[in-house]
Amino acid sequence: MKRTISPDRASRPFPEHRSIRALGASGALVVALGLLVVMAPAASASGTENSTVWRQGHLATTVVKNSTTAGYLSTISGQTSVFGTVVVPTFTCTGDELFDISVQLEAFANSTNIPVVGFVLINCTSAGAAPTLDTAACAGSDCVQTVPVAAGDKVSMSDAFSATSSTATLSDDTTKMSETETGPGATSATNSNFVVQRGSATIPTFTSIGFSGCTVDGTTLASTNPLKTNMTAANGATQVSTKAINGKGAGFQARFKQS
Repeated sequence: MKRTISPDRASRPFPEHRSIRALGASGALVVALGLLVVMAPAASASGTENSTVWRQGHLATTVVKNSTTAGYLSTISGQTSVFGTVVVPTFTCTGDELFDISVQLEAFANSTNIPVVGFVLINCTSAGAAPTLDTAACAGSDCVQTVPVAAGDKVSMSDAFSATSSTATLSDDTTKMSETETGPGATSATNSNFVVQRGSATIPTFTSIGFSGCTVDGTTLASTNPLKTNMTAANGATQVSTKAINGKGAGFQARFKQS
């Protein structure tokens, strides 16, 4: 299923199922279910970086200080491709919750943001409800959603761009299904993100999300000296903690702490 929507509708919600909805692109904050969407990983004590989020039917880029993201962010100059693999854990819903796992490349053509992203999307409607798991591969303002996933599946996400095109591919390595979206070309990238994100005050419970094979332009994530961020609740408590990158330099764990 492929969804596209013009930017002028990007701030309006859609009455479709939250896991598969119309898509929009926006450079501004989007409000989802009365909550601000994901905040971006902070680049330093005084600076921020971009992060892309799928919430309430929109693909949006935010530039605000982090509290709703856990993982690593690489800001090396000249990057044009990223790759990462995750194993989807079992999720338990504790409320009306939105959560995702993603590998992202924040590309630009002049001043226009061209996010190239693979998502595993987790949607909960209420405590005790079965979570809905979906995927999306997005390039620019277009996304494709054709690959179902289940707990235990190994999912690979690959994003790249050149001056003439951008490409996002998501593959379920367990079921051998894949989806690819292509978009416009770009001239530069500000950062790449290997993250989990929330779009609600609470998150579904899980044990740990393992990222592996994470590379930026074919080099290990660790070699890019990435920034680490933890997800925190409004009261400052850690919801998801990001562990150190492993000895191979390309893997890490995002561990659940509290909803």
